[in-house]
Amino acid sequence: MEWKKTADAAATWAGGVHPKTLYAAVRRGELQCVRFGAGRNMLFCEAWITEWLLSVADRRTALINKVVTHTRRSSL
Repeated sequence: MEWKKTADAAATWAGGVHPKTLYAAVRRGELQCVRFGAGRNMLFCEAWITEWLLSVADRRTALINKVVTHTRRSSL
């Protein structure tokens, strides 16, 4: 299993998002990480990033479907 620090994980595995996006996802409890040292030192594995990205995509799809369904019903 390969491990990467936040900036590298954000650039390669998370599609180029800003590292602060990963920090926020960890803070919200949506993304796993291993903390080391002091401060914001975190390590990520690719499986955790992939799982997080899929969950974000699922939530957005559900939200879009809800909005589209609501719009269609209100126009009738």
